[in-house]
Amino acid sequence: MAKEYLKTTIEEYLTDIASRSAVPGGGSATALTAATAAGLNLMVMAYSKKNEVRDNEKLDALYAVQKKGFKKLLTLIDKDCEVFRALMDKLASKSSAEQEYINAAQVPMEICRESANCLRAVSYLIENGNKNLLTDVGCAAHMFKASFYSAKLNVEINLKHIKNDALCKNIRSEIKQIEEEINRICDNAYVFLAKT
Repeated sequence: MAKEYLKTTIEEYLTDIASRSAVPGGGSATALTAATAAGLNLMVMAYSKKNEVRDNEKLDALYAVQKKGFKKLLTLIDKDCEVFRALMDKLASKSSAEQEYINAAQVPMEICRESANCLRAVSYLIENGNKNLLTDVGCAAHMFKASFYSAKLNVEINLKHIKNDALCKNIRSEIKQIEEEINRICDNAYVFLAKT
């Protein structure tokens, strides 16, 4: 039975990453990094008391998005391991692995999307969040950006094996849009943080 890393310790997870084992690998680690970043944003929101922000409804809405993204990213830690095992099994059987490659591309694609969704809160938090936690927001921004680019690598390596040109074109187009947004948000955040 496949190990469920959400039910293990951090030490066990990292020990397995450092071992001669196919999973967890870069994709799973990328999901963990993005989930950690979302967790940092949630912490900052929790410490940004209602009387410290100008728009409580905005903070509540961002919190809901962040919480949903956090939970989704946690599931992707194990989901990436699952689809990679399935891909390896299919390749070992010497039969067509088109669907398995698609599945293997979809998980990091979800990480790309969730990284962008959660990152949007950074723009609000650096200006309206608890001022004592700005470095935590900055850390989250860096981690989301790293997660996106790491996930992008995993998407691209799988797209090379997918014959559905229309699907590949759509995914690459979406990645480009996400990349532009992530770079814009992070660049603005870095400029703001450098002034504080």
